[in-house]
Amino acid sequence: MDTLFLIGPRATIYNPLIDKVLLLQRNDGNNVWEIPGGKRENNEDIIDSLKREVYEETKLNIKEYKLVYVSPVFENHPVLKPFLNVGYLCIVDSMDVIISDEHIDFKWVSTSELSDYLDQGIMDDLLNNNMLNEIEKYKI
Repeated sequence: MDTLFLIGPRATIYNPLIDKVLLLQRNDGNNVWEIPGGKRENNEDIIDSLKREVYEETKLNIKEYKLVYVSPVFENHPVLKPFLNVGYLCIVDSMDVIISDEHIDFKWVSTSELSDYLDQGIMDDLLNNNMLNEIEKYKI
């Protein structure tokens, strides 16, 4: 059976000990900043996918997670189907990031700095789906 959507967990990684969110800079020529995430593999549980993607991209282990939003992304692409972003707030207690080859840099930033780095589409997802409000609940 053909799948209607590709499903991808998106991890807004927050460390309450330093009150910062983790951003990764892509290694694709555009070098844009993003939050970690990827695509769920066939028959993979979404939480397993979330943990796998975060670990593959950052070597961080998620201490706690919370589903915050589900957001469809419709793009006119010849191969990719419409994408379903599943946004999680992920709490970590480490700052020891080791990035994968998919990225060239990482940065811990305050929530007020996010819009300085992220493109408007990602910011809209975070703002319109109350991710920043959820982060506020975890501040020490």
